[in-house]
Amino acid sequence: MDGEWDLTGVDGFVTVSIASAGWNVYQFKTLDVPTLGAQKAFSELCRRVRGAVKDVIFRQAEPKTLAKYVLFTNLRLGLESESSTVNGRSLNTQRADLRD
Repeated sequence: MDGEWDLTGVDGFVTVSIASAGWNVYQFKTLDVPTLGAQKAFSELCRRVRGAVKDVIFRQAEPKTLAKYVLFTNLRLGLESESSTVNGRSLNTQRADLRD
């Protein structure tokens, strides 16, 4: 875990894109893309984050409800929105794959 902030009950706090009222967890995963190659690096990233949220929750001494989990990585995951080819084939699905 790289960072966590519990913003429960903070006076005047307004939820923003990177922080919500409650417990926020931030992790950074970096991979050596030139050595692994882009596709293998992406597969390794998926492997590393599989179960990461569950592990973070279970490491707590007392139960907490996760408000926001933010993952930072050095991989370029393509466009923010998914897109498709003229033939309907999906492009830029890495973000969706990582979320799954």
